[in-house]
Amino acid sequence: VDAIFDSMEYYEFAPNQMIVQQGKVGTTFFVAHVGTLEVSVNGSVHNTLGPGSAFGGLALLYDCPRTASVRAIENCGVW
Repeated sequence: VDAIFDSMEYYEFAPNQMIVQQGKVGTTFFVAHVGTLEVSVNGSVHNTLGPGSAFGGLALLYDCPRTASVRAIENCGVW
């Protein structure tokens, strides 16, 4: 467990800042820590995420482009 924690980085995002963009290559898996995030596909909002929600895994598991965009709705912090 310590090795996992040691390899994690914390990122902060301002409101409306894009965290991942649909169609782009993904190399990072995220876990929301603080704030609210909006998930959209082809420009249409499909979900909101909050603390404890994870995203970004599909691009890593399947070596494919991001299947959705995620942006900060408010000040956010993610691991």
